[in-house]
Amino acid sequence: MNNPKKLFSPLLIGTTVSTAYTVPTSTVTVIKHATLHNTNSNSVEATIYLVPSGDSFSTTNQVFKKRISPGETRSVFEIINATLTTGDTIQVLSDT
Repeated sequence: MNNPKKLFSPLLIGTTVSTAYTVPTSTVTVIKHATLHNTNSNSVEATIYLVPSGDSFSTTNQVFKKRISPGETRSVFEIINATLTTGDTIQVLSDT
């Protein structure tokens, strides 16, 4: 039986790549919903990487890179139904 759960609470994305979520041991994670919201007064470029276990972020695992306007909330359809396995990570970055 599936037990959907929130992977992590809202977080601020910084100007260095950081890990938002790491898939726990003996777990398969399927992303069903993801949103970004810009609380800044300027537009920002947000980048999301789905990084396989043991790998590093790079353009090959970059799945989202878009500019988000001030106050805008954007669904991240690019990662919906992505399947992650033990040790895989979701990593994030903002340009400001």
